Amino acid sequence: MIELKDISYVYAKGTPYESAALKGVNLTIGEGEFVGIIGHTGSGKSTLVNIMGGIVKPTGGRVFIDGEDITEMKSVTRKLGGKIGVVFQYPEYQLFEETVYKDIAFGPKNLGLSDEEVDKRVREAAKMTSISEELFDKSPFELSGGQKRRVAIAGILSMQPKMLILDEPAAGLDPGGRARVLGEIKEMHSKYGITVILVSHSMEDVAEICERIVVMSGGSILKCSHMDDVFKDSTELKEHGLSVPDVTEIMMRLKKAGLPVRDDIFRMEDAVSELVALFGEVH
Repeated sequence: MIELKDISYVYAKGTPYESAALKGVNLTIGEGEFVGIIGHTGSGKSTLVNIMGGIVKPTGGRVFIDGEDITEMKSVTRKLGGKIGVVFQYPEYQLFEETVYKDIAFGPKNLGLSDEEVDKRVREAAKMTSISEELFDKSPFELSGGQKRRVAIAGILSMQPKMLILDEPAAGLDPGGRARVLGEIKEMHSKYGITVILVSHSMEDVAEICERIVVMSGGSILKCSHMDDVFKDSTELKEHGLSVPDVTEIMMRLKKAGLPVRDDIFRMEDAVSELVALFGEVH
C-alpha cells in the first residue's frame, strides 16, 4: 500500500544548521498490517511518518501509494485525504468544535458529502472508537483525556482512510486511559482491517499491539522485523538508547536468578501465563 524508496530528508538544507533527519530509508507497508515505529528522540521516526502522511516532501527518494508515485505531486494532502489519516501527538489539541458530533463531522463535511452520508460516517466512526452517541451533544472539552483522544481519532476515521498513522496516541494519559485507547486501536485494526502505523517511544505499547516493528536510529532503519526478532537482542537495543519491554526485563532477571522461565516474553498476558504455570494460581 505504501512504499518508500531510498528516502532522505535534510532540515535547513544549505545553511550552517543543516541536519540529516533521514538517510536512505527503504520501507514497504502492506494493506492490513499493524506496524510499530520506535526510536529515541531524534531518531527520525516523526519525520518518517510526516513523509508517509504527505505532510512534508522528502529531500531525496520516492514515495509510492498503491503503486502511484506521489513524490512530486503538488496537492499531496488532497490526494491522500481518502487514503491516509494522521493523528498527531496530543490530538485533543486539534479539537475545536462546539460538540463532539460536529468535531467528528468536520472532515467529511469538508469533502462535500451529503448530510445523510456525513451522519452515517460520524456514527460509524464513533462506533469504531467506542464513543457513545450520548456524548454527541457534549462539548469535547468536557470529556476525559482518553475520551478526547478517541474523539480526535474518530474525526480522522470519519474520512474513511485505508491507513491510519498514530503518533504517540497514548502519550500523557493515565494507565486506565492509556489501556483503553490502545485497546480500541487494537480492536479497530482486528475488526475493520485498517492498516495501522503506531509511532511510540514505549516498548510496552508496541509489544502489546503491533505485529511488525521498525526500529529507527540516527535517521536510518536499524531493524524491521517481527516483534520477537526485534526484542530478543536487548543489548543491541540498549546501544541505541532503547530497551526491551519492562515485563521482558523482569523475566530475564527471574531466569538469571535461577527460575525456569522463558526470557523471550514481551507481553504481560504471556508473562502471567508463564508464572501461573510455574507457581500455580494465586487466590
